[in-house]
Amino acid sequence: MTDPLLLAEPATVSSLPLLGGSIAFCDVSDGFAAIDKPETDLVIWRRALPSHLRIWLDGLEASCLPDLRLLVRPNDLRRALQPHLDACGLPSGDLRDLLIRDVEDLVSTFS
Repeated sequence: MTDPLLLAEPATVSSLPLLGGSIAFCDVSDGFAAIDKPETDLVIWRRALPSHLRIWLDGLEASCLPDLRLLVRPNDLRRALQPHLDACGLPSGDLRDLLIRDVEDLVSTFS
């Protein structure tokens, strides 16, 4: 079974000149390796959410999404995030769990 949060496109990296360096764009997380190039200042991951998650998020009121920063160990993210999602009224269910899993995957990728 394919993970719905992963893109199927091959790793591609394109870049845009920037004063003193460049911004690289990638379609999969492997493209982050471009940051190792001395001339690259930033890598932006162009990724898509599963359509059912994107539609769900688009239909939510902004007040249902927390505006916060958390400084936690990756393994503690879910436990730290849950109370904030509850406090702002984000509905429980499969899509909320998918959102949390996506955030966990991003934290894992970047850590």
